[in-house]
Amino acid sequence: MVWTTGNVKKKMGIANVSLVTENKIFITNIEEAQREHLKSVGILPDDLDSTRWVIQYFSEVEKVALFTQLRDLGIPFSIGSHSGWGPSEQFEDLRNRGLLNGNYKQVAWRRPQEPVVIER
Repeated sequence: MVWTTGNVKKKMGIANVSLVTENKIFITNIEEAQREHLKSVGILPDDLDSTRWVIQYFSEVEKVALFTQLRDLGIPFSIGSHSGWGPSEQFEDLRNRGLLNGNYKQVAWRRPQEPVVIER
């Protein structure tokens, strides 16, 4: 299933897992209602600014748990990265290794304000 988002308000449009490093997950374009929802399921940021959350994790088990919660909340994982595997590729790797299961949303951009979300 492929769909584009309407009602884009900010550059790059929708909340998404934009980067995953060795021990941090970055969620960008996050709105207040989404912040409250994340807090309600126990996902709290280590760093917060107006449109980004940074969540630290300390093991692959924690990373898998966070990916599962973010996926279950419908937050898409972006494709590609300038610094290696993007969040979507990391999700695929964990799923291929049997650590995650089920579908997730992947996001890419045709243009800065035109995200395309694909269910994988």
